Order: sequence, then C-alpha cells, then structure tokens
Amino acid sequence: MAPAGASVEVTAESGAVLATSTVAVERLLPNRTYGVHLHMNPCGLTPEDAGPHYQHAHTHASADNEVWLDFTTDGSGAATATATQDWAFVAGRLPRSLVIHAEKTRTAGAEAGTAGARIACVTLTER
Repeated sequence: MAPAGASVEVTAESGAVLATSTVAVERLLPNRTYGVHLHMNPCGLTPEDAGPHYQHAHTHASADNEVWLDFTTDGSGAATATATQDWAFVAGRLPRSLVIHAEKTRTAGAEAGTAGARIACVTLTER
C-alpha cells in the first residue's frame, strides 16, 4: 500500500494562534484514499512506536482537536492535503511523526479518528 519508491513531503508550521500542516505524496497506489494524521512519537521499528495521534487540548478524536490530512491519490499516485487548525502547536509537545493509514479516517461514533492499519511513517524534525 506504500510501494518502494513512494515519497512523502511534510510541513507542520505553527504561529501564535494557527497551525498549518501539509503533506504531498508521490508514487503511492493510484486512485486510493488514505487516512493521514500527525502522531506524538517518532517512527520506530513497529507501527505502534509512533504513539497516539497528536491532540491539541482534549482526549477525544476529532478534526478540530487533531490534525487529519486524509487524501485520495490521482491516477499516478500523487496527492496533496492541507489542514489548518485554529490553535498553535504546544512548545515542548510537538508532533513527532506523520502516519499514513490504510483507510479513510472515520469521523463519527466510537470509531472516530480511526483509519485502519499504519502503513507508512515519516519522522518530523524541527528546523
């Protein structure tokens, strides 16, 4: 689901009151929807090493409290998604990875925020 040779570019920026995150991918599977979230920990040897979703202030999964960057690739496997939150990333508690999931993010009910298996991970670094 994340073929060899696929590429991902991520930016996650924060001002005083807004956070904007963008992901651009190339050479993933064509015409496919993926769930994408910022996570708390860097990538590791297992998919679970990236930890839970980055959450701003609450303990519930929602597009207002987390950063969801779901996308559907085009015929060549490319896509771009941007999310802007009306809050800033918290200094000392920044997102440390972006995880691509196998399914679109569910938005309602007990499964809100879930998006299937973790299929790719990119560790984020500060600049």
